[in-house]
Amino acid sequence: MESFSITVLLCAVMVTVPGCSSNHVNFASIEQLTDSEIPPKFLNNPSIILLDDERVEISGRSAIHERKLVKKILQSGHPEEGVFVFSTNKYRKILEIEGRALYPDGREEIISSEDIIAVPDFEEFILYSDQRSLSFRFPGLVAETVIEVYIKRKIDNLVYWEPALFQREIPILARKYMLIYPSDLDFAIYASLMPETPDNKTILSGGKEKLVWERRNIEASRHESMMPYG
Repeated sequence: MESFSITVLLCAVMVTVPGCSSNHVNFASIEQLTDSEIPPKFLNNPSIILLDDERVEISGRSAIHERKLVKKILQSGHPEEGVFVFSTNKYRKILEIEGRALYPDGREEIISSEDIIAVPDFEEFILYSDQRSLSFRFPGLVAETVIEVYIKRKIDNLVYWEPALFQREIPILARKYMLIYPSDLDFAIYASLMPETPDNKTILSGGKEKLVWERRNIEASRHESMMPYG
């Protein structure tokens, strides 16, 4: 099944594990989100995304991409729900990763640099030999655990821009995508299964504009019975 998405088309060796901090400067307020009302139709899922918030700002031919995910565990016994994997390479380089979990008993677990594992993706292919997967996990998840992840990337070559998916294998309570760009930049927007027109457009100072798309209560994507999973 094809997912909701937005694609922006612009006209125009060893990896150091990014630093992690514990001062929560990049964290949203999980405490305010833990009481978010979840529609009953979503409660049979192992987890739900309370918030998926992306912000992309273009400057010249590069961009800074920031993303915040807040995930709530609804059912125990699904250890894969605590695993997170992100790719990094010279064109889309991860600058920072932060993560924490709040357990229902009040414990807080914060990801440190030592918790992040870097694994080569295409070591035998010269063109992609710099790409790595950075992964970490939160073990021992139980129902009502809330996880928040923040990731910051620099996109040095906008040709490698990825589409923004608005649907995942688990439901999403709130999804937001923000694009900030120079007013004189030419580009085209293509949307799948949703309107291309942004929900909000704002003229900013400094010769920039901002587009925002927002969706709520997004159903989980389902594989068709004859569709391969690979």
